Amino acid sequence: MKRSITLWAGLVLATVMVPAVARAANDVDSLGAAIRFERYQTDLDIGPGTYTAQVDEVGLAIRQYFGRDFSMAMEVGYTDISYDNNPAAANFSPSGAYGRLTARYQWWVVSHFALDFTAAGAYHRLSNSNSSGTFVDRWWSYHVAAGPRYSMRWFSAEAGLVYRHASGDEQSPSNGTQSLNFSRTTNPYLDLDFTVVKDGTVGLHVEGGARQSVSLVFGYRFVSP
Repeated sequence: MKRSITLWAGLVLATVMVPAVARAANDVDSLGAAIRFERYQTDLDIGPGTYTAQVDEVGLAIRQYFGRDFSMAMEVGYTDISYDNNPAAANFSPSGAYGRLTARYQWWVVSHFALDFTAAGAYHRLSNSNSSGTFVDRWWSYHVAAGPRYSMRWFSAEAGLVYRHASGDEQSPSNGTQSLNFSRTTNPYLDLDFTVVKDGTVGLHVEGGARQSVSLVFGYRFVSP
């Protein structure tokens, strides 16, 4: 129920906020903005145990372009975790906030073809309370990605590999502070971006391998990742 309310609220926010940001950015040619929804599944190590976790993120991103080749983005938003394959944690879903910084460089080989390099770091803090007390999860995550991108006026596509790692800690009433780590993974990804109105884009990002994810991006002068 909480996740459904959050996703519906995010869709309303996307509908309202992106056009507003677009109008505000009209006088700044190098500024872009987006609303991003992502869901991914990954193995999560908490202390001695390993769990299959599902993570949802809904965030607002602002991207500053420094010429055609280099850009940086800042993103903040809501996130939650559920352990769908762990019956003991069926009703346990920590939620909270995250922030992410991303740097992106495109090396243009020819007019429509470029090699895309991305590096990002993020911080997450989530909490949940039950009869035992309050649980708090905190972690830093990092990823680097590279792949070729083909761009036309109304469409662009990119495929490549992304390396990910995350680590932090969990504080719980019963176990105190213990390590929290995501599996280090190298996965294939695919990005598809469509320009649906002038400077307005809809993007789809799909990642396979050990970290299965899908994200949807509603943007203004903004493309994935």
